[in-house]
Amino acid sequence: MNGTNLIHWLLQTLPPLSLLLLITDSGPSYTYIVGLTTIFAFISIISIIVKLFNFKTRKKYLVRPVLTFLVFVALISIANISYNTALKLAINEAENINIQCNKTGICPTALQGWRKPHKGNVLETKVGKLIKYPLMYNYEVNDFHIDVIKGADLGHLISGGIDKKLTITHINN
Repeated sequence: MNGTNLIHWLLQTLPPLSLLLLITDSGPSYTYIVGLTTIFAFISIISIIVKLFNFKTRKKYLVRPVLTFLVFVALISIANISYNTALKLAINEAENINIQCNKTGICPTALQGWRKPHKGNVLETKVGKLIKYPLMYNYEVNDFHIDVIKGADLGHLISGGIDKKLTITHINN
């Protein structure tokens, strides 16, 4: 492989692979990163379509847009798997809290593994697989809710309490 060929392949593969440097373990930050890479994926799809019209002369230039799109799909998959894991853990925790509320007649004010960030009736923790999403537990004497935060105004709200059925609401403002 001569120097010109090597430079060509580096210029085709390094830009899409550099998107992997944006990976973070913070769920809300990751949501914004996936949003940013959506723009690159859209441009890559257009580029793939244009290059397919001149496939015989442009086929070696398909590597960058195809790789960019594959990296985008990988980032989306990682985000969804981690968020779904966080949501399942939050639902399990909410079910246990709901049982405690009904058993003792008061919702718990402390949970194992959760920390109190400031004064008030709020506890927080982070859960997920590769990416950690914040959970906020807000409690009163008779009821509680857990916010599963995916991003700004994105996530789920899980509510319950004494003599209340557990409800899960999708937040997408």
